[in-house]
Amino acid sequence: MKIHSLFLLFPFFGLSQTVEVKYYNNQIFKSDQIVEYIPKEIKPNYAQNHYSYTLINSNNISVFKNDKIVEISLENDTINEIELYEIFGDKHIVVEEKNTKPFDYSSKESLILKDFNSKTLEFERKLESKVIVKDSLINWEWKPIKGTEEILGYKCKKAITNKYGSIKTAYYTEEIPISDGPFNHTGLPGLILKISSEKNEIIAYEIHKKKENIQIEKPTFEGKKLTLKELEKEINKLNNKYQIEFDNKIKNQ
Repeated sequence: MKIHSLFLLFPFFGLSQTVEVKYYNNQIFKSDQIVEYIPKEIKPNYAQNHYSYTLINSNNISVFKNDKIVEISLENDTINEIELYEIFGDKHIVVEEKNTKPFDYSSKESLILKDFNSKTLEFERKLESKVIVKDSLINWEWKPIKGTEEILGYKCKKAITNKYGSIKTAYYTEEIPISDGPFNHTGLPGLILKISSEKNEIIAYEIHKKKENIQIEKPTFEGKKLTLKELEKEINKLNNKYQIEFDNKIKNQ
């Protein structure tokens, strides 16, 4: 038996309680060089703890969504933004100035519904246009690892996954036995309070608990619907398109 299969023995915990968690989603830069190239007009958009999200879980239903985004006002409708291309980590950076629209805040928006009764996941995703993804809850294939960390007074155990080719470490607490977490992360025997990867860190900064369940209003999703596998195909198509555009820019320099 593989060690990560142990987590499959833990069903969603049907306790009578409501949990609300607030998380920050912070981007991690590999080097100060990248930060230096960000125009000062939009640099606050990359500040730590700028983007906040709320997870509310009750009666086997959870909704995760972004809090109000504080937009940075600009004097002009357009700014001279620097586009950064990153190849194979930080080995090569191409800097190109271009006239573009202000920062795209829609990339920071999130609305995710997890139904643990039907074991389904539904969320919005922006590609070139908005799509709706509906599928089964993701099996993240978590593997427990050694080490603990205290977050907001809760002792957290650690688990890692390489799902979708990205290594992520989850910090979860069995003191809140709810198999839920930020964004579309689930599947551990306790609430996930932190997710860290090479480029991002999602960390809880507030937790509120009630002993009784509440009725969570499920969001209504409208738009073109895809499965997770179909979404992956669409993302690969876009990545190939962007790679071709990038290669052409390199050739023309």
